[in-house]
Amino acid sequence: MKNPTLFYHPKKNNEIVWQKEKIYVINANYLKEKFQKSMKSKKMVFIWTPRCTSKYCYSLSYLQNFCNVENIDLYVVAEYYDNEYMTVNYSIDKPIFAIDTDYYKTNLTNSYLNKFLSELDIKKTTKYNENRIYYFKNNDFIANINDINILK
Repeated sequence: MKNPTLFYHPKKNNEIVWQKEKIYVINANYLKEKFQKSMKSKKMVFIWTPRCTSKYCYSLSYLQNFCNVENIDLYVVAEYYDNEYMTVNYSIDKPIFAIDTDYYKTNLTNSYLNKFLSELDIKKTTKYNENRIYYFKNNDFIANINDINILK
């Protein structure tokens, strides 16, 4: 069950200061608008699975530090809703984003993730898979990877 005080549904894409204590419930168009406003040419969308234990499920603070060093704009998108992990205050520059399941008209994880990625202009042949990192340069999708060290 979602915690209504934790989640924020932005009406317009005009926030000047992030409400980092909130989870932004968004669609891919919102993220694309943020890409356009970003001063950095490199962007990373990390599909975060809160309870993942694989070696490619990086901690959010580690990812943020990596992105700071490599001058990459990090966007963390939760794969699913998890109130316990979403209430933790992570050391990241932006709030965590959650996919708006109402917008995509489905609660099935693979379905809303594939719709989100398609709307984000990820190549049509790329479907959601175990690779959690989507790398963009100049707002164009470049690669879907697991190992962030490839980006060094």
